[in-house]
Amino acid sequence: MNPINPMRQKQNNLSGTMRAAGARLKWSLLLVGVCGWLAVCLGVLLLLFIFDDLFSLPAGLRLPLALGAALFSGVLFFRKVLRVAWRRQTPERTALMLEARYGIRDNLLINSLQFQRQSLSPQEAPFAARTAAASADIAGGLRVGELWDWPKLRAWGGAALAVVLIWAAVIT
Repeated sequence: MNPINPMRQKQNNLSGTMRAAGARLKWSLLLVGVCGWLAVCLGVLLLLFIFDDLFSLPAGLRLPLALGAALFSGVLFFRKVLRVAWRRQTPERTALMLEARYGIRDNLLINSLQFQRQSLSPQEAPFAARTAAASADIAGGLRVGELWDWPKLRAWGGAALAVVLIWAAVIT
């Protein structure tokens, strides 16, 4: 009969929680990035169109402004959306983000994840067991559904919606 190691079971629960939390955090960052990019880029283009209508800008000035806006839009899209999408959300990165977000001290989550991946000496085992127990308690109380960054999502989502509505009003 193969007994279940309670420390290994806690670590497996921690890994599963880190994967679920990492996915939620990455989607939240992506959504904030897309909304921010959309709001800023459409806002800049709207300002350029308004200035062009008000001041009847010459064609020689329109082209550099349009190219600058396109370059700005591309760079911002890369920084806010593509970089986040391409970056692998590892359990370690998730642990660091959660420790920073919730003020978890002593690097409990990241240490517990690291202890999973290395062999421990008998002297390190008690510390690793305490760390795993403390991080399992923290992970057990973590509500993955609440990891959306609602303040930023509301702010950037509202700004993006407002700019899209202004564009719709200007176009029609």
